[in-house]
Amino acid sequence: MSFVAETSGMLGLRPRRRLERDLHDGAQQRLVSLALTLRMAREKLESDPSEIGSILDRARIELDEALDELRDLARGIHPTVLVDRGTGLRGLADRLAAIEARLQVESEPGRGTTVTATIPCHGLPVHD
Repeated sequence: MSFVAETSGMLGLRPRRRLERDLHDGAQQRLVSLALTLRMAREKLESDPSEIGSILDRARIELDEALDELRDLARGIHPTVLVDRGTGLRGLADRLAAIEARLQVESEPGRGTTVTATIPCHGLPVHD
């Protein structure tokens, strides 16, 4: 499942439609334009190589604009998802605290992250 489809499923219908429209009207159009500009650069490579520099400069600008638009869309999605679904570890820690359990997260740079849940088993027999 794609990021957009997965995220859209977490959003309500109205925000999902807005996301689809924003992607179609903004980022997608910019990427289509970029593809056409790059195709033009490829054609000019043989017929008029002197124009390639300016065409590639335009392509770079189009790419930068598309990336900015996608970043703006991602910033708009992120808080909505967190509000709707909560932060995963915070929610897990709250659930564990409700049963007097504990969540420990260890994360050292370059070594990955270890998440450990310690759940008390009061009243259960202990087997050796």
